[in-house]
Amino acid sequence: AEQVIMKLYKEIIIFFFLFISCDDSSEFDVVIVGGGAGGTSAAIQSARNGAKTLLIEETDWLGGMLTSAGVSAIDGNYKLPSGFWGEFKDSLVSHYGSLEALKTGWVSNVLFEPKVGNEILKSITQNEKNLKILFSTSTRSVSKHDGNNFNYQIKTSEGTFFSKY
Repeated sequence: AEQVIMKLYKEIIIFFFLFISCDDSSEFDVVIVGGGAGGTSAAIQSARNGAKTLLIEETDWLGGMLTSAGVSAIDGNYKLPSGFWGEFKDSLVSHYGSLEALKTGWVSNVLFEPKVGNEILKSITQNEKNLKILFSTSTRSVSKHDGNNFNYQIKTSEGTFFSKY
């Protein structure tokens, strides 16, 4: 069981068309384990495309290494203007006042304080009506069921959630 849990934290796992139930009978179309940069952007885009989405994050912080490791320097195509990256970069520009204000080091043209990146991601996710985030939540196990479905259990401060078919 520990190997399964460790594998979950190394990868972002998306379960499509998975239903979970709990005391409030919540059902989700998409469940994403891990609120790193990839998991958070996948959850936002999933919710924007109309899927009722659950994002499960072990900490109270979004963005993973991008916003928490003290290396908030975006490498890659600085001029990429669109998609979620464009939205995130525009939010950084709004916070710091200009695109030039992001160029504060030699390692990248887009540098920012980790806390600011986390706050931006949380602000964006709070505006998504189809997205629920469980912070400080760990996934206890994931196992295949019937070849195409998954059965899982999530222990949270709100209780324990189980998959529902």
